[in-house]
Amino acid sequence: MGPWVAELQQSCDVNALSDGIELDLDIGDLSFVDVAGIELLKALRGRGVNLLRVPLLVAGQLREP
Repeated sequence: MGPWVAELQQSCDVNALSDGIELDLDIGDLSFVDVAGIELLKALRGRGVNLLRVPLLVAGQLREP
């Protein structure tokens, strides 16, 4: 949410995805994800990031178009 979305994106881009490193992202402790967060998770998943321990509510939001 808010600045944390940009922080996660930057961290993934700078630390792993730009170097072609396989990335697993454990999101099991998320209690809330806003629209920007869902869009980022979808984009990361599309770039090959493995989302682990996805809460059911978030899984539902990720399936929506």
